[in-house]
Amino acid sequence: MTTQYLLDFLLYPLQWLNFDFKKIFSTTWRGERPGMALVAKLFKDVDIPEDATLYHLDHDSLKVIQEGTAYFYGQIIKENGPLENCLLEKSSLKFFPHEVVLISIKNSQNELVCSEVYHGGQYWCRSEENIRSEINKLCFKARKRGLTIEEIEVAHTHPSLEVLVEYSGESKFIFNGLSKSDKETAHRIATFLDFPLRIKAITPSANYSMLF
Repeated sequence: MTTQYLLDFLLYPLQWLNFDFKKIFSTTWRGERPGMALVAKLFKDVDIPEDATLYHLDHDSLKVIQEGTAYFYGQIIKENGPLENCLLEKSSLKFFPHEVVLISIKNSQNELVCSEVYHGGQYWCRSEENIRSEINKLCFKARKRGLTIEEIEVAHTHPSLEVLVEYSGESKFIFNGLSKSDKETAHRIATFLDFPLRIKAITPSANYSMLF
């Protein structure tokens, strides 16, 4: 557990003391309504108008949007599999949504070489320095075992909803794929590596990745 995780966890109840929960219930959801912890986080992070109608975007919806727009700027969108769902479960989506990160060494022998799952805060997990250090340790371990490294993957969760918001005849999308900060950090780390680096952001709807 990181210091940021413990701090965010301890202060989590205080975030809701002055929160207007009535606003959550003034909106309408089309389709299945997500869990309360994720809905509350959405309303805390984003200004959602009262009486808005919200649509929870799933993987198929995101793929259709990707094919018809330039919203995602080269990010690869895939459906979540067992690994991604496991990391989302560790992100405590039903109680305390927070980021977790897992660093893996992909190799030709398909042997498992990965870090422990690190828990961070609601919007941040491991520092760039920590990630570089962990990558170096894992690469050394893989080489020592005689493995052929193909790429390095840094997968982290973005425990936030992706929705279409409609109100007063207008609409807007809220996406949570790779952020500008994610891509800038990946680019800096990749310059020090001998192998391709894949950065992956995992949301409850899908996972987004780019290779550097």
